Amino acid sequence: MPWHVLLVRVMRVFLKGNVRGRVSPQSRDSYIGLQGQLTLRINGDGFGQVTFRDRCTPPNLVQKPAKSMDGTSMPRGTHVLIIDVTDTHTLVVIDPTEEVIEWPL
Repeated sequence: MPWHVLLVRVMRVFLKGNVRGRVSPQSRDSYIGLQGQLTLRINGDGFGQVTFRDRCTPPNLVQKPAKSMDGTSMPRGTHVLIIDVTDTHTLVVIDPTEEVIEWPL
């Protein structure tokens, strides 16, 4: 196979997974279980925003849309755990642990 055909195929796979905003399985798996902090409150069944550190590319802070797993409201600043990631948002619950990671927001 000519090198330019292979290059085009690789670029298509890359663009399909990244430009369209899809979450790769590797990112999805690495985000589950991370601690984060809400930077925008969640109103009931609505959406907010969570900020957390990405383990794969430290020390980068990542901001993603967030939704409460059980539909409860959560104020800005709430420490949460990421329990799932979809193509459009993260699902979070209030962090039940005592240990909290701190970083300036």
